[in-house]
Amino acid sequence: MSSMSDRIKKKARARRMHRIKKLLTFMLIISIPIGIWHLVHQPYFAYGSIQIEGTNKLTVDEVLSLGEGKKPINLFTLDRERIEEALRHDVRFQQVSSEYVLPGILKLKLVERKPALYLQNAHKNYVMLDYQGLVMNVTNGIPSDNAPMLVGIACGDMYIGDTIEDTKLLGLLTFLRDVGTATVDQFAEIAITDKQQVRIQLRDGLYIILGDLAEVTSKTQIFCTVYNEIKNKQLGAKYIDFTYKKPYVKLDENLAPKLLQGVNQ
Repeated sequence: MSSMSDRIKKKARARRMHRIKKLLTFMLIISIPIGIWHLVHQPYFAYGSIQIEGTNKLTVDEVLSLGEGKKPINLFTLDRERIEEALRHDVRFQQVSSEYVLPGILKLKLVERKPALYLQNAHKNYVMLDYQGLVMNVTNGIPSDNAPMLVGIACGDMYIGDTIEDTKLLGLLTFLRDVGTATVDQFAEIAITDKQQVRIQLRDGLYIILGDLAEVTSKTQIFCTVYNEIKNKQLGAKYIDFTYKKPYVKLDENLAPKLLQGVNQ
């Protein structure tokens, strides 16, 4: 009987040991990833790098600050969604995207906002607008000539991050966007007369009478056709008047009429 009892006890101990081994194995399997996760989230752990494309106005240190991280860079602790959200509210950038690429790189792709024009607000400060009417900056003076000055109209109390609601002014910005930045870069000043007529002074002296402010978007195609023709053929125009059904081009010299064929169509 004692021998049988010993065998039963031995089998019971074996089953207990087997269960203990299974439990220990399970705990080991669970603890390894937990330990690794805990390790890679330590402040001293370094992993990965950050690449910024499309701008030189943002530094890696600023990105780390936005993502609640610090050096050494650790992509495991960096809050990518927080970084994107912060940059989407940064008026310097129009588009923001990010992705992880091997080996261990967080790549930020940014598109900078382009200034469309300057105009004064109610406090005589200068407001920089982008092509969507968003206020990019407000300064006491015009910091650079990277956009034309708009005179004859003010925008009221506008601050950084605000968006204008004046439909006529938004129409003018749409016109500027559609004619292209290469052309707008040649505009020195845009004036709105008392009768809401648009006049544009170019840097090379060319003067453009565009017409009614409320109708500028309808002039985009004909403006581009005539302006590009004048520039490509180097006709030396003094001014172009788009208030006529067929735009009138005043030349510096008495050029042959055949040079204007196709211009006033």
